[in-house]
Amino acid sequence: MYQKRTVSQYVRRLIQLDPCLDSALRRGFANASAVARILRPQVEALIGASVTEGSVLAALKRMRRPELSGGPELPVARVLSASRLDLKTGLGKMVLRRTPQVADALGELAARHRRMFLQVLQGISSYTVVHESRLRDEILRSVPSGSVLAESSGLAALTVVSPPEISETPGVVSALLQRLASRGVNVEEVVSCHVDTIIIVRSEEGGRAFDSLQELISECRSLARGQG
Repeated sequence: MYQKRTVSQYVRRLIQLDPCLDSALRRGFANASAVARILRPQVEALIGASVTEGSVLAALKRMRRPELSGGPELPVARVLSASRLDLKTGLGKMVLRRTPQVADALGELAARHRRMFLQVLQGISSYTVVHESRLRDEILRSVPSGSVLAESSGLAALTVVSPPEISETPGVVSALLQRLASRGVNVEEVVSCHVDTIIIVRSEEGGRAFDSLQELISECRSLARGQG
């Protein structure tokens, strides 16, 4: 009994880590027996013991009832159907030491450049600043010497502006990231601020990322219209 619970636990985790497989199972596109054959060696490696293909298949069938039923997808579609998408290119990123001096400098920069793209993510020991490239030199002048831990350029921001219902609808951000993952787009940063979801990618992937998310939003609009 313990082993069966362990198999189910690891099957669930493996499915959750594979957005494409998760989506295929939700929509009934994937053959459960074939998926069980694929997952069995991975489950055995995680458990450290032999498991039968039948036990993995049983775990998949149990998941299809609550976890993979697809029930939450219509609320997600309704939120995304009412969302709009914008693309901003010409961005850079800095990782700065988290000190009071850096915090003060970033606060002053944000106040001076309210109409420019300047997003600050606060971590335990650092700040990640995604900024318009023309602000780079000013940021470097504003923070103490030695504050920069890492830096990159050539980034783009996809901003999804959604209705207020996004704050009470689980799975919206997950749907956006799953679509990008299924198209092979690497996400550098994600920022969520009230109704705005900001996804940072490399500039060369910006067009493909935009088309992928716009396609998702269009699909959600069609689904929402079909539900009346």
